[in-house]
Amino acid sequence: MALVASLCIAGGLTGCKENNGSGSSDAGSPRSGAQELRIPEAALQFSKVGDSAKPLSVAHWVKGASAESPIDITDGKNVYVVEFWATWCGPCKTSIPHLTELQKKHKDQGLVIIGISNETLEEVKPFVEEQGDKMDYIVAVDQDNQTSISYMEAFGQNGIPCAFIIDKAGQVVWVGHPMKMDQPLEEILTGKYDLQTNIKAAEFAQLVAAEDPAAKEMADTILKQIGTRIDLLETILEAAYQTDEWELLDKVLDQMATVDEEYAQRTKEIRSQIKTEKALEEYANAIWADEPPDAAALQAASDKLIQSLKGDVAALEGAAAQLLVGLGSQDTNIVESLLKEMASIDEAAAKKADQMRKQIRASQAMEKYKTVVDGDDPEARKEIEKEIFEALKEGDPFIMAQAAYSIVMDLGDEATAELPLQLLDEADRTQTEKPKIPNDFFRAIVYYKTGQPELGDQSAEKALAALEDEVMRTQMQAYLNSLKPALPEAPEAEPAPEPEPAAE
Repeated sequence: MALVASLCIAGGLTGCKENNGSGSSDAGSPRSGAQELRIPEAALQFSKVGDSAKPLSVAHWVKGASAESPIDITDGKNVYVVEFWATWCGPCKTSIPHLTELQKKHKDQGLVIIGISNETLEEVKPFVEEQGDKMDYIVAVDQDNQTSISYMEAFGQNGIPCAFIIDKAGQVVWVGHPMKMDQPLEEILTGKYDLQTNIKAAEFAQLVAAEDPAAKEMADTILKQIGTRIDLLETILEAAYQTDEWELLDKVLDQMATVDEEYAQRTKEIRSQIKTEKALEEYANAIWADEPPDAAALQAASDKLIQSLKGDVAALEGAAAQLLVGLGSQDTNIVESLLKEMASIDEAAAKKADQMRKQIRASQAMEKYKTVVDGDDPEARKEIEKEIFEALKEGDPFIMAQAAYSIVMDLGDEATAELPLQLLDEADRTQTEKPKIPNDFFRAIVYYKTGQPELGDQSAEKALAALEDEVMRTQMQAYLNSLKPALPEAPEAEPAPEPEPAAE
């Protein structure tokens, strides 16, 4: 069971937020009389925003163009978005409908979107054909990774999906996640884009990433110029986090908190995550200083950890979850101490602590369950199944659904449907609001993995019908289809006997 939320600061922001906030188009404009930023040339090892776009190197045009009519992104006729993606990339698939929407919305303003994959034509073409109108923009296959080198590698980007906006002057004017480019794209298309501030922000982020001392001297000036441009703030936030520049990170978070209420809440969560990470690092250094750890040192480290997180529910919960995974089945006294501290805060926190205790008991029982399944004792198996159910019932319905999924996926051919279905029925019974992932989705998986495809199809149909998000529906349908047992091959027909030779 997944007990730990990701602590990736940048991912926590860019992966969840679907637009660039509500800042006005001139929010990032330079202030009058602002100090001029001088970026040392030695720090700029990569290409940067403002550089000229390089031509595309294309092996195959899959959709929307051809070898006879290729796309020249340096022609100065259009605004181009070059987006790097792959058929295996989940976030890329989520971005596809959004890119299609942007292409349709801004087509008359001269927008041309091109998706580039470095996979083979045999991988890309069937995928694009299956997407149909959902992927309604130009798609191409990279030529020996040359386009990826010219953009992804040259700009220091190592994650997809990643989009590059090229303006009519043939300059790369923005780089980032395609789900975050709505506001800058709108500004570029309408001539309101403040390129100079964006260039300075990108260069500043590179200085931070390079741990150049000059970054500290210019931090206040560049942050003042950026204002509430969330896409630029996130770029600097990520660089500060990766290099442990905590003072700068704190300033960026202060500024992000002024964007809107949602970002104010997000900054609280990020601060909590950072606090947890620092406290756990100190705790680990203290208890691993000696082998085995000294009892007094262990107690002192535990007391300091709890004191540093005191009063912060999210930080206490995150620390307990991470320590639980790290400790496994070893001594978990520190985890219980964190949960006690958490429960003392208020009633809601006490419920969370109790829920985590349920998850701990269920996780421990699951480990025993795997061992029992390998044996030949049906009574022992039933006892462990009862223990797991008792640990989880009346708890978080989604945790019960996750447990049902884990059982059939972890046990494989040894899994039976009884306990997973019992957990899903209990999840249905205790559900107080509509879940984001229908329980019937997990029920379909249970049926498929335990050899009951007809019941799986029925549950799958209910689950997909309950989903309002078309992208999620498509992804879940594809996943369920991948789990369906293969139909038995029809026996080969025996060859017809050769006719008897006619009697003479």
